Amino acid sequence: MAKREIPMPFRHTRPHKNKSTGQSLDLRKPSGTSTALTWRKGKEIRRRCVGVLECSARSCSFDLQCAPELRRVDLHRQLKKSCLCGEPLRLRECGVEYSLHIFRGGGHFLNSGLHTHPRYTHSLIHRPQQPFQFTENTFRLPILLNDPYNVSDDESKVPEPDSLHNEHELDEESDQFNDTEGEQEQILEDVANHSLDWDTLDEQEMQNDPEADG
Repeated sequence: MAKREIPMPFRHTRPHKNKSTGQSLDLRKPSGTSTALTWRKGKEIRRRCVGVLECSARSCSFDLQCAPELRRVDLHRQLKKSCLCGEPLRLRECGVEYSLHIFRGGGHFLNSGLHTHPRYTHSLIHRPQQPFQFTENTFRLPILLNDPYNVSDDESKVPEPDSLHNEHELDEESDQFNDTEGEQEQILEDVANHSLDWDTLDEQEMQNDPEADG
């Protein structure tokens, strides 16, 4: 199965190297351990989406969808920026909560509902000595979703260890998870940091493999 491209809007609320924009809040400190045999005892990460910046004009032809900054002072600066059409920006709140349990066999993803906004199209980034500028996003999927991989509006999960491919099969397939547990955990945390567009994934899967089940 080929890699998919998806939006990457989430981030930690604490400072994180090379991540300057985002739109999710940590609900509590991670609990559990990534070396657990079952997902229920795995490392749990919980977050809440805070929304999107968009143009206030319904007739806007640019249809920008930007990740809001988490700090009030930075968000206030963003809202002073006009859309490319010249109209003011506004914050559309979301509030969807989700969690990821990282365990030895992979990850178990739970989503409380549907986001109230489309995927992000642009970032509104502040650079030193420069004003906020719109930057078009590049969407990339940080992991390969292997079969079997069950996905729905409210739940998706990597299967339990007894249903995973064996080590020999993983070595023969291209673009598989890295064998080191540390790198696999980082990959799964990247998934928790970003909003998956499952409709886009399904559509691209059918294009890459017309015989795949829907």
